[in-house]
Amino acid sequence: MKKDTKKNTSVRYIIFKEDSVWHGVALEFNLVKDASNPVEAMFTLFNAIEGYASPTKSLQPDLISLNQKTEEEYENMWNILQSEKGLKQHEIYAFGYKDSFYPLSA
Repeated sequence: MKKDTKKNTSVRYIIFKEDSVWHGVALEFNLVKDASNPVEAMFTLFNAIEGYASPTKSLQPDLISLNQKTEEEYENMWNILQSEKGLKQHEIYAFGYKDSFYPLSA
């Protein structure tokens, strides 16, 4: 797991298809959004990330940790994607880090 997301301003995400549903997952926040296509899944997930982090904008970085324990299923999926082995049971649209989801105040 990455260090405290509040301080790093990035969160890992995966957009993938399982059966006929596209899922967007923000690993550190345990946010999962479902959609009918990958673009909608990513858009919905990124908006949810913004909404999740938004209330903490005015708080000092050391006063709050946004991170949660990552679901094992998604952590395993992330590790496989990082190892370039691929995931045969899922169609992957995108994965990576969503950076700068809110401005840090001085």
